[in-house]
Amino acid sequence: MPIPLSVSSYFDPIIEELKKIIEDIGPGNVTAVNLNYSQTDTTQSASGSVSTANKTYTVSGWQPRPPASFNPPSATSPKHGGAGTVEFTCDPALAWTATASDDWLTTADTSGTGPKTITYNVAANPGEARTGYLTIASRSFTVTQDSGL
Repeated sequence: MPIPLSVSSYFDPIIEELKKIIEDIGPGNVTAVNLNYSQTDTTQSASGSVSTANKTYTVSGWQPRPPASFNPPSATSPKHGGAGTVEFTCDPALAWTATASDDWLTTADTSGTGPKTITYNVAANPGEARTGYLTIASRSFTVTQDSGL
């Protein structure tokens, strides 16, 4: 008899192993089934367990996430400032936050999941050339601004 266990994830092999365990011990002997998923900026992992009255069987695994990237890899802004965009490419399931290193560099795109075109704004520069960073999912996008002198 097929076991109705369906979860969409990167870890279909773990789910298949759990199904085999359930089939081997007999579905009527199962007291609990657990499936856990976690992610970081660089890895994703899953684990699952099947419990009977006197034993728990556990299966786990992980895999690296594809590297995130920026296109263009960096940007230069004129002394009068203005808006710019950067394509942030990453795993579709990656939840991310974005912060700016300085008050002259801002973005309204402070969080999201998966790839996105991120818009940022650069204020006019009254002084020497400067460099700031947008940090998105622990990766830095460099914005250099021309001198305003």
